[in-house]
Amino acid sequence: MKKIFGILVLFASFVFGADVNELQKACESGDSKACVKFGYKSKNYELNAKVFSKLCDDGKMIGCSHLGDLYEYGKGVAKDIQKAISLYQKACDNDELWGCLILVSSLIEGKNIAKDIKKAKMLSQKACDSNDLEISAAGCFVVIATMDEKELNEKEVAKYKSLATQKAQKSCENDELLSCFFYAFILDYFEEDYKKAMELYKKACDGGVGESCTSLADMYNNGKGVEQNYKKANELYKIACDDYEFEACRELATNYKNGDGIRQDYKKAAELYQKACDNDEYEACNNLGVMYDSGESVDKNAKKAVELYQKACDGGEMAGCHNLASTYYDGEIVRQDYKKATELWQKACDGDLGNACNQLGNRYWDGKGVEQNYKKANELFKKACELENEFGCFNLAQSYENGDGIRQDIKTAKEYYGKACNLGYEDGCKEYKRLNK
Repeated sequence: MKKIFGILVLFASFVFGADVNELQKACESGDSKACVKFGYKSKNYELNAKVFSKLCDDGKMIGCSHLGDLYEYGKGVAKDIQKAISLYQKACDNDELWGCLILVSSLIEGKNIAKDIKKAKMLSQKACDSNDLEISAAGCFVVIATMDEKELNEKEVAKYKSLATQKAQKSCENDELLSCFFYAFILDYFEEDYKKAMELYKKACDGGVGESCTSLADMYNNGKGVEQNYKKANELYKIACDDYEFEACRELATNYKNGDGIRQDYKKAAELYQKACDNDEYEACNNLGVMYDSGESVDKNAKKAVELYQKACDGGEMAGCHNLASTYYDGEIVRQDYKKATELWQKACDGDLGNACNQLGNRYWDGKGVEQNYKKANELFKKACELENEFGCFNLAQSYENGDGIRQDIKTAKEYYGKACNLGYEDGCKEYKRLNK
């Protein structure tokens, strides 16, 4: 769903065969939609800002929504999140539904605006009911994100997903490229029709939808529905990264770091991670923090690493919280604080990071930062194991074998040693063989 919110700022009505000069002439004649298409097709963001600003000032609210996008990402203007929110709000207040849909993400998360699930639900449903197929497809899908636990049942989810799929497909057939990308996303993540998804990702990417280039690159990068091809993935990531798709910058950074399909270049990797991190790609912040922490290919900078881990954690990247917890536990970079470390591991564990659950279990085991509690430790080891953390499986196996905080059960101990082994932990294999004699 996060990816879906990310694409809502790409809502321009992309078209095939429209020459830039033709669009410019139509725009100059007062066709507001042509102005929007021209602005995106030109990729001249300073010019876009002037075009969208004039549209907005003239009362064409779609211009306000697009101008908000430019301020949100710093395209051709100084980045200003609050300005972006105010423009989205202005557009939405005047029934420009794309502006409303972009606001929904912030309303759900309480990001840069007061959290208001009720309003988010109302705006999503309004968009879903729209006669505009592009808007309606996106709105119907986003409705799912506004559902509470009582509403979030299989029947309701299927209903809105079906509506979104039908409308996106029909809109794509009319060569609305954003809908082609949206339909491809559904085929990719929900229908697992990778061949058709790739065709539509390519169609939208070739038409200028940067996020679609990122998704197509992901398929090549991961060998999903196609033979793995890092070189092709990197070409697409670069196109998308250059077009302000910061997730693509992060992935390209990782490939530079690992030398996948491209000559290994740690400096370039760090630059791209920084670019992505500066634009709130929090996984990139954590990855860059790891590089500064270890001194891997960049000058070691412990203070910078902690700052990056903190930003990543604050942004909801659980690996950042885990790494920050480790710095407080070790006390080598910051003043040692077991209590702070356990709080951060708790946050990361609540976010389903298996390694954090295991580390928190260790703290309940040794009583550092929390009151010693073997039962609680074993509960955390079990959760870590369920999240496929091999150390959690191994630790729980030891508890079962020795009867520590749990009823002794050699058979169950052997099962958990086996799980640790299957997850790649050699000591788990050794202990499994020992008990299996």
